[in-house]
Amino acid sequence: MERVTQRPPGRTLAAPRRPSKGISAHKGDTANRGRSGSPPCTYDSPLVYGLDARRHSRRCRGSGKPTKDSPTFLDPEKRIWSYHSPVNSIAAETGDSPRGIYVIVPTPLKDNEELDSAGLKHLLNYYVESGCHGVVVLGSGGEFAYLSYEERARVTKDAIEAVAGRVPLVVGAGFGGMVETLKFIEEVGKWDVDGFLVIVPTYYPVEFDAVHDSFAVLCDASRKPIFYYHYPQVTGLFFSPQQIAKLLSIEGMAGMKDSIVNMREMRAHIEWTGKLPNGHGKPIFSGHSFAIQDTLKRGGAGAMAILPSVVPRLIVETYNACLSHDARRAKGLQDRILNLIPLMNDLSLPVSLQRSAFKLLFHSPIAVRNKPQSRVAVIKETLRQLGHPIGNRVRSPQPQLAEGEAQQIATLIRRNELAM
Repeated sequence: MERVTQRPPGRTLAAPRRPSKGISAHKGDTANRGRSGSPPCTYDSPLVYGLDARRHSRRCRGSGKPTKDSPTFLDPEKRIWSYHSPVNSIAAETGDSPRGIYVIVPTPLKDNEELDSAGLKHLLNYYVESGCHGVVVLGSGGEFAYLSYEERARVTKDAIEAVAGRVPLVVGAGFGGMVETLKFIEEVGKWDVDGFLVIVPTYYPVEFDAVHDSFAVLCDASRKPIFYYHYPQVTGLFFSPQQIAKLLSIEGMAGMKDSIVNMREMRAHIEWTGKLPNGHGKPIFSGHSFAIQDTLKRGGAGAMAILPSVVPRLIVETYNACLSHDARRAKGLQDRILNLIPLMNDLSLPVSLQRSAFKLLFHSPIAVRNKPQSRVAVIKETLRQLGHPIGNRVRSPQPQLAEGEAQQIATLIRRNELAM
């Protein structure tokens, strides 16, 4: 696999731009990460590990000091991700840890189910121009589980070319076994990506200690930070908040995507993570976009979700309204997002019924354990009807668009006045 061109030395990505009334950003005491036997510590990612300058110096090769292109905490021009900020509500100072709306990017396919590179690059450019704070390729909505190693590498290369360093690029790296996951992280980690989102696909039951040890190995080998993808309804890994916090305390863990509906459970994850010295302040993103206001109030970092792929501006606008403490506007925008819940659930049921069911599950003391159905074909068809040059084909054996769904999507678009 050939090496993909790196960013020009010393180039940085700005932290997500906040509105004038929002939370101010800090320049954290951060430095680039280096490991014994690794290449010189030049800056090739905005995701860094929060090491202090002395540890950074010891881990760099050669002179033992940061290079002129490294992001030292003395350089006021470099705004980078760090993990020293405390777990906090939207009213508190947040630092420069990764936050905001990270869109899960669909992987367009041709009618023969081959990759559609042109369609993917179009979507990525659209999401960047729409103000998304970051993009995630090869997530669940990107059909990673149905793509080969070579196809995942190609998707990553196309994403690097399309994003061109404008926002952080996170790449999904969930394989059936550790060998392939480790190989992918080691090879793709040399490229111009900013981090990995790692899920643990399971066939037989897996104990927590085995998962913890696996992530310790991955973090030790990775050049880039790793987000844990917590999706217990799919993986069967229903870890306790204490176990989640222990997992996130591994050095090199950047945070977590929490794909659960129940806010009580997510809040417990945030609170327990804040109790461990090494886990303190690591961002936890919601895996859906239907409760951004509540997520941020309880210390969440934002959302890594598929719905922003359809309405990126609406969801980014909601996030910005929350940061500006404009509660009335944020509530109104969130209400518009909730009207799109049929795209993620069922196009035939009344919207009011689905909204009520979501709110019940969201506040329930009982965790949701039902395995979700794929909605990728519905998302792709919605994008197609909105004018994006992609088809609705998904990789078999996922369900293709059902009869009548195209018309139901057209009705939803019209009622909600959606536009590209």
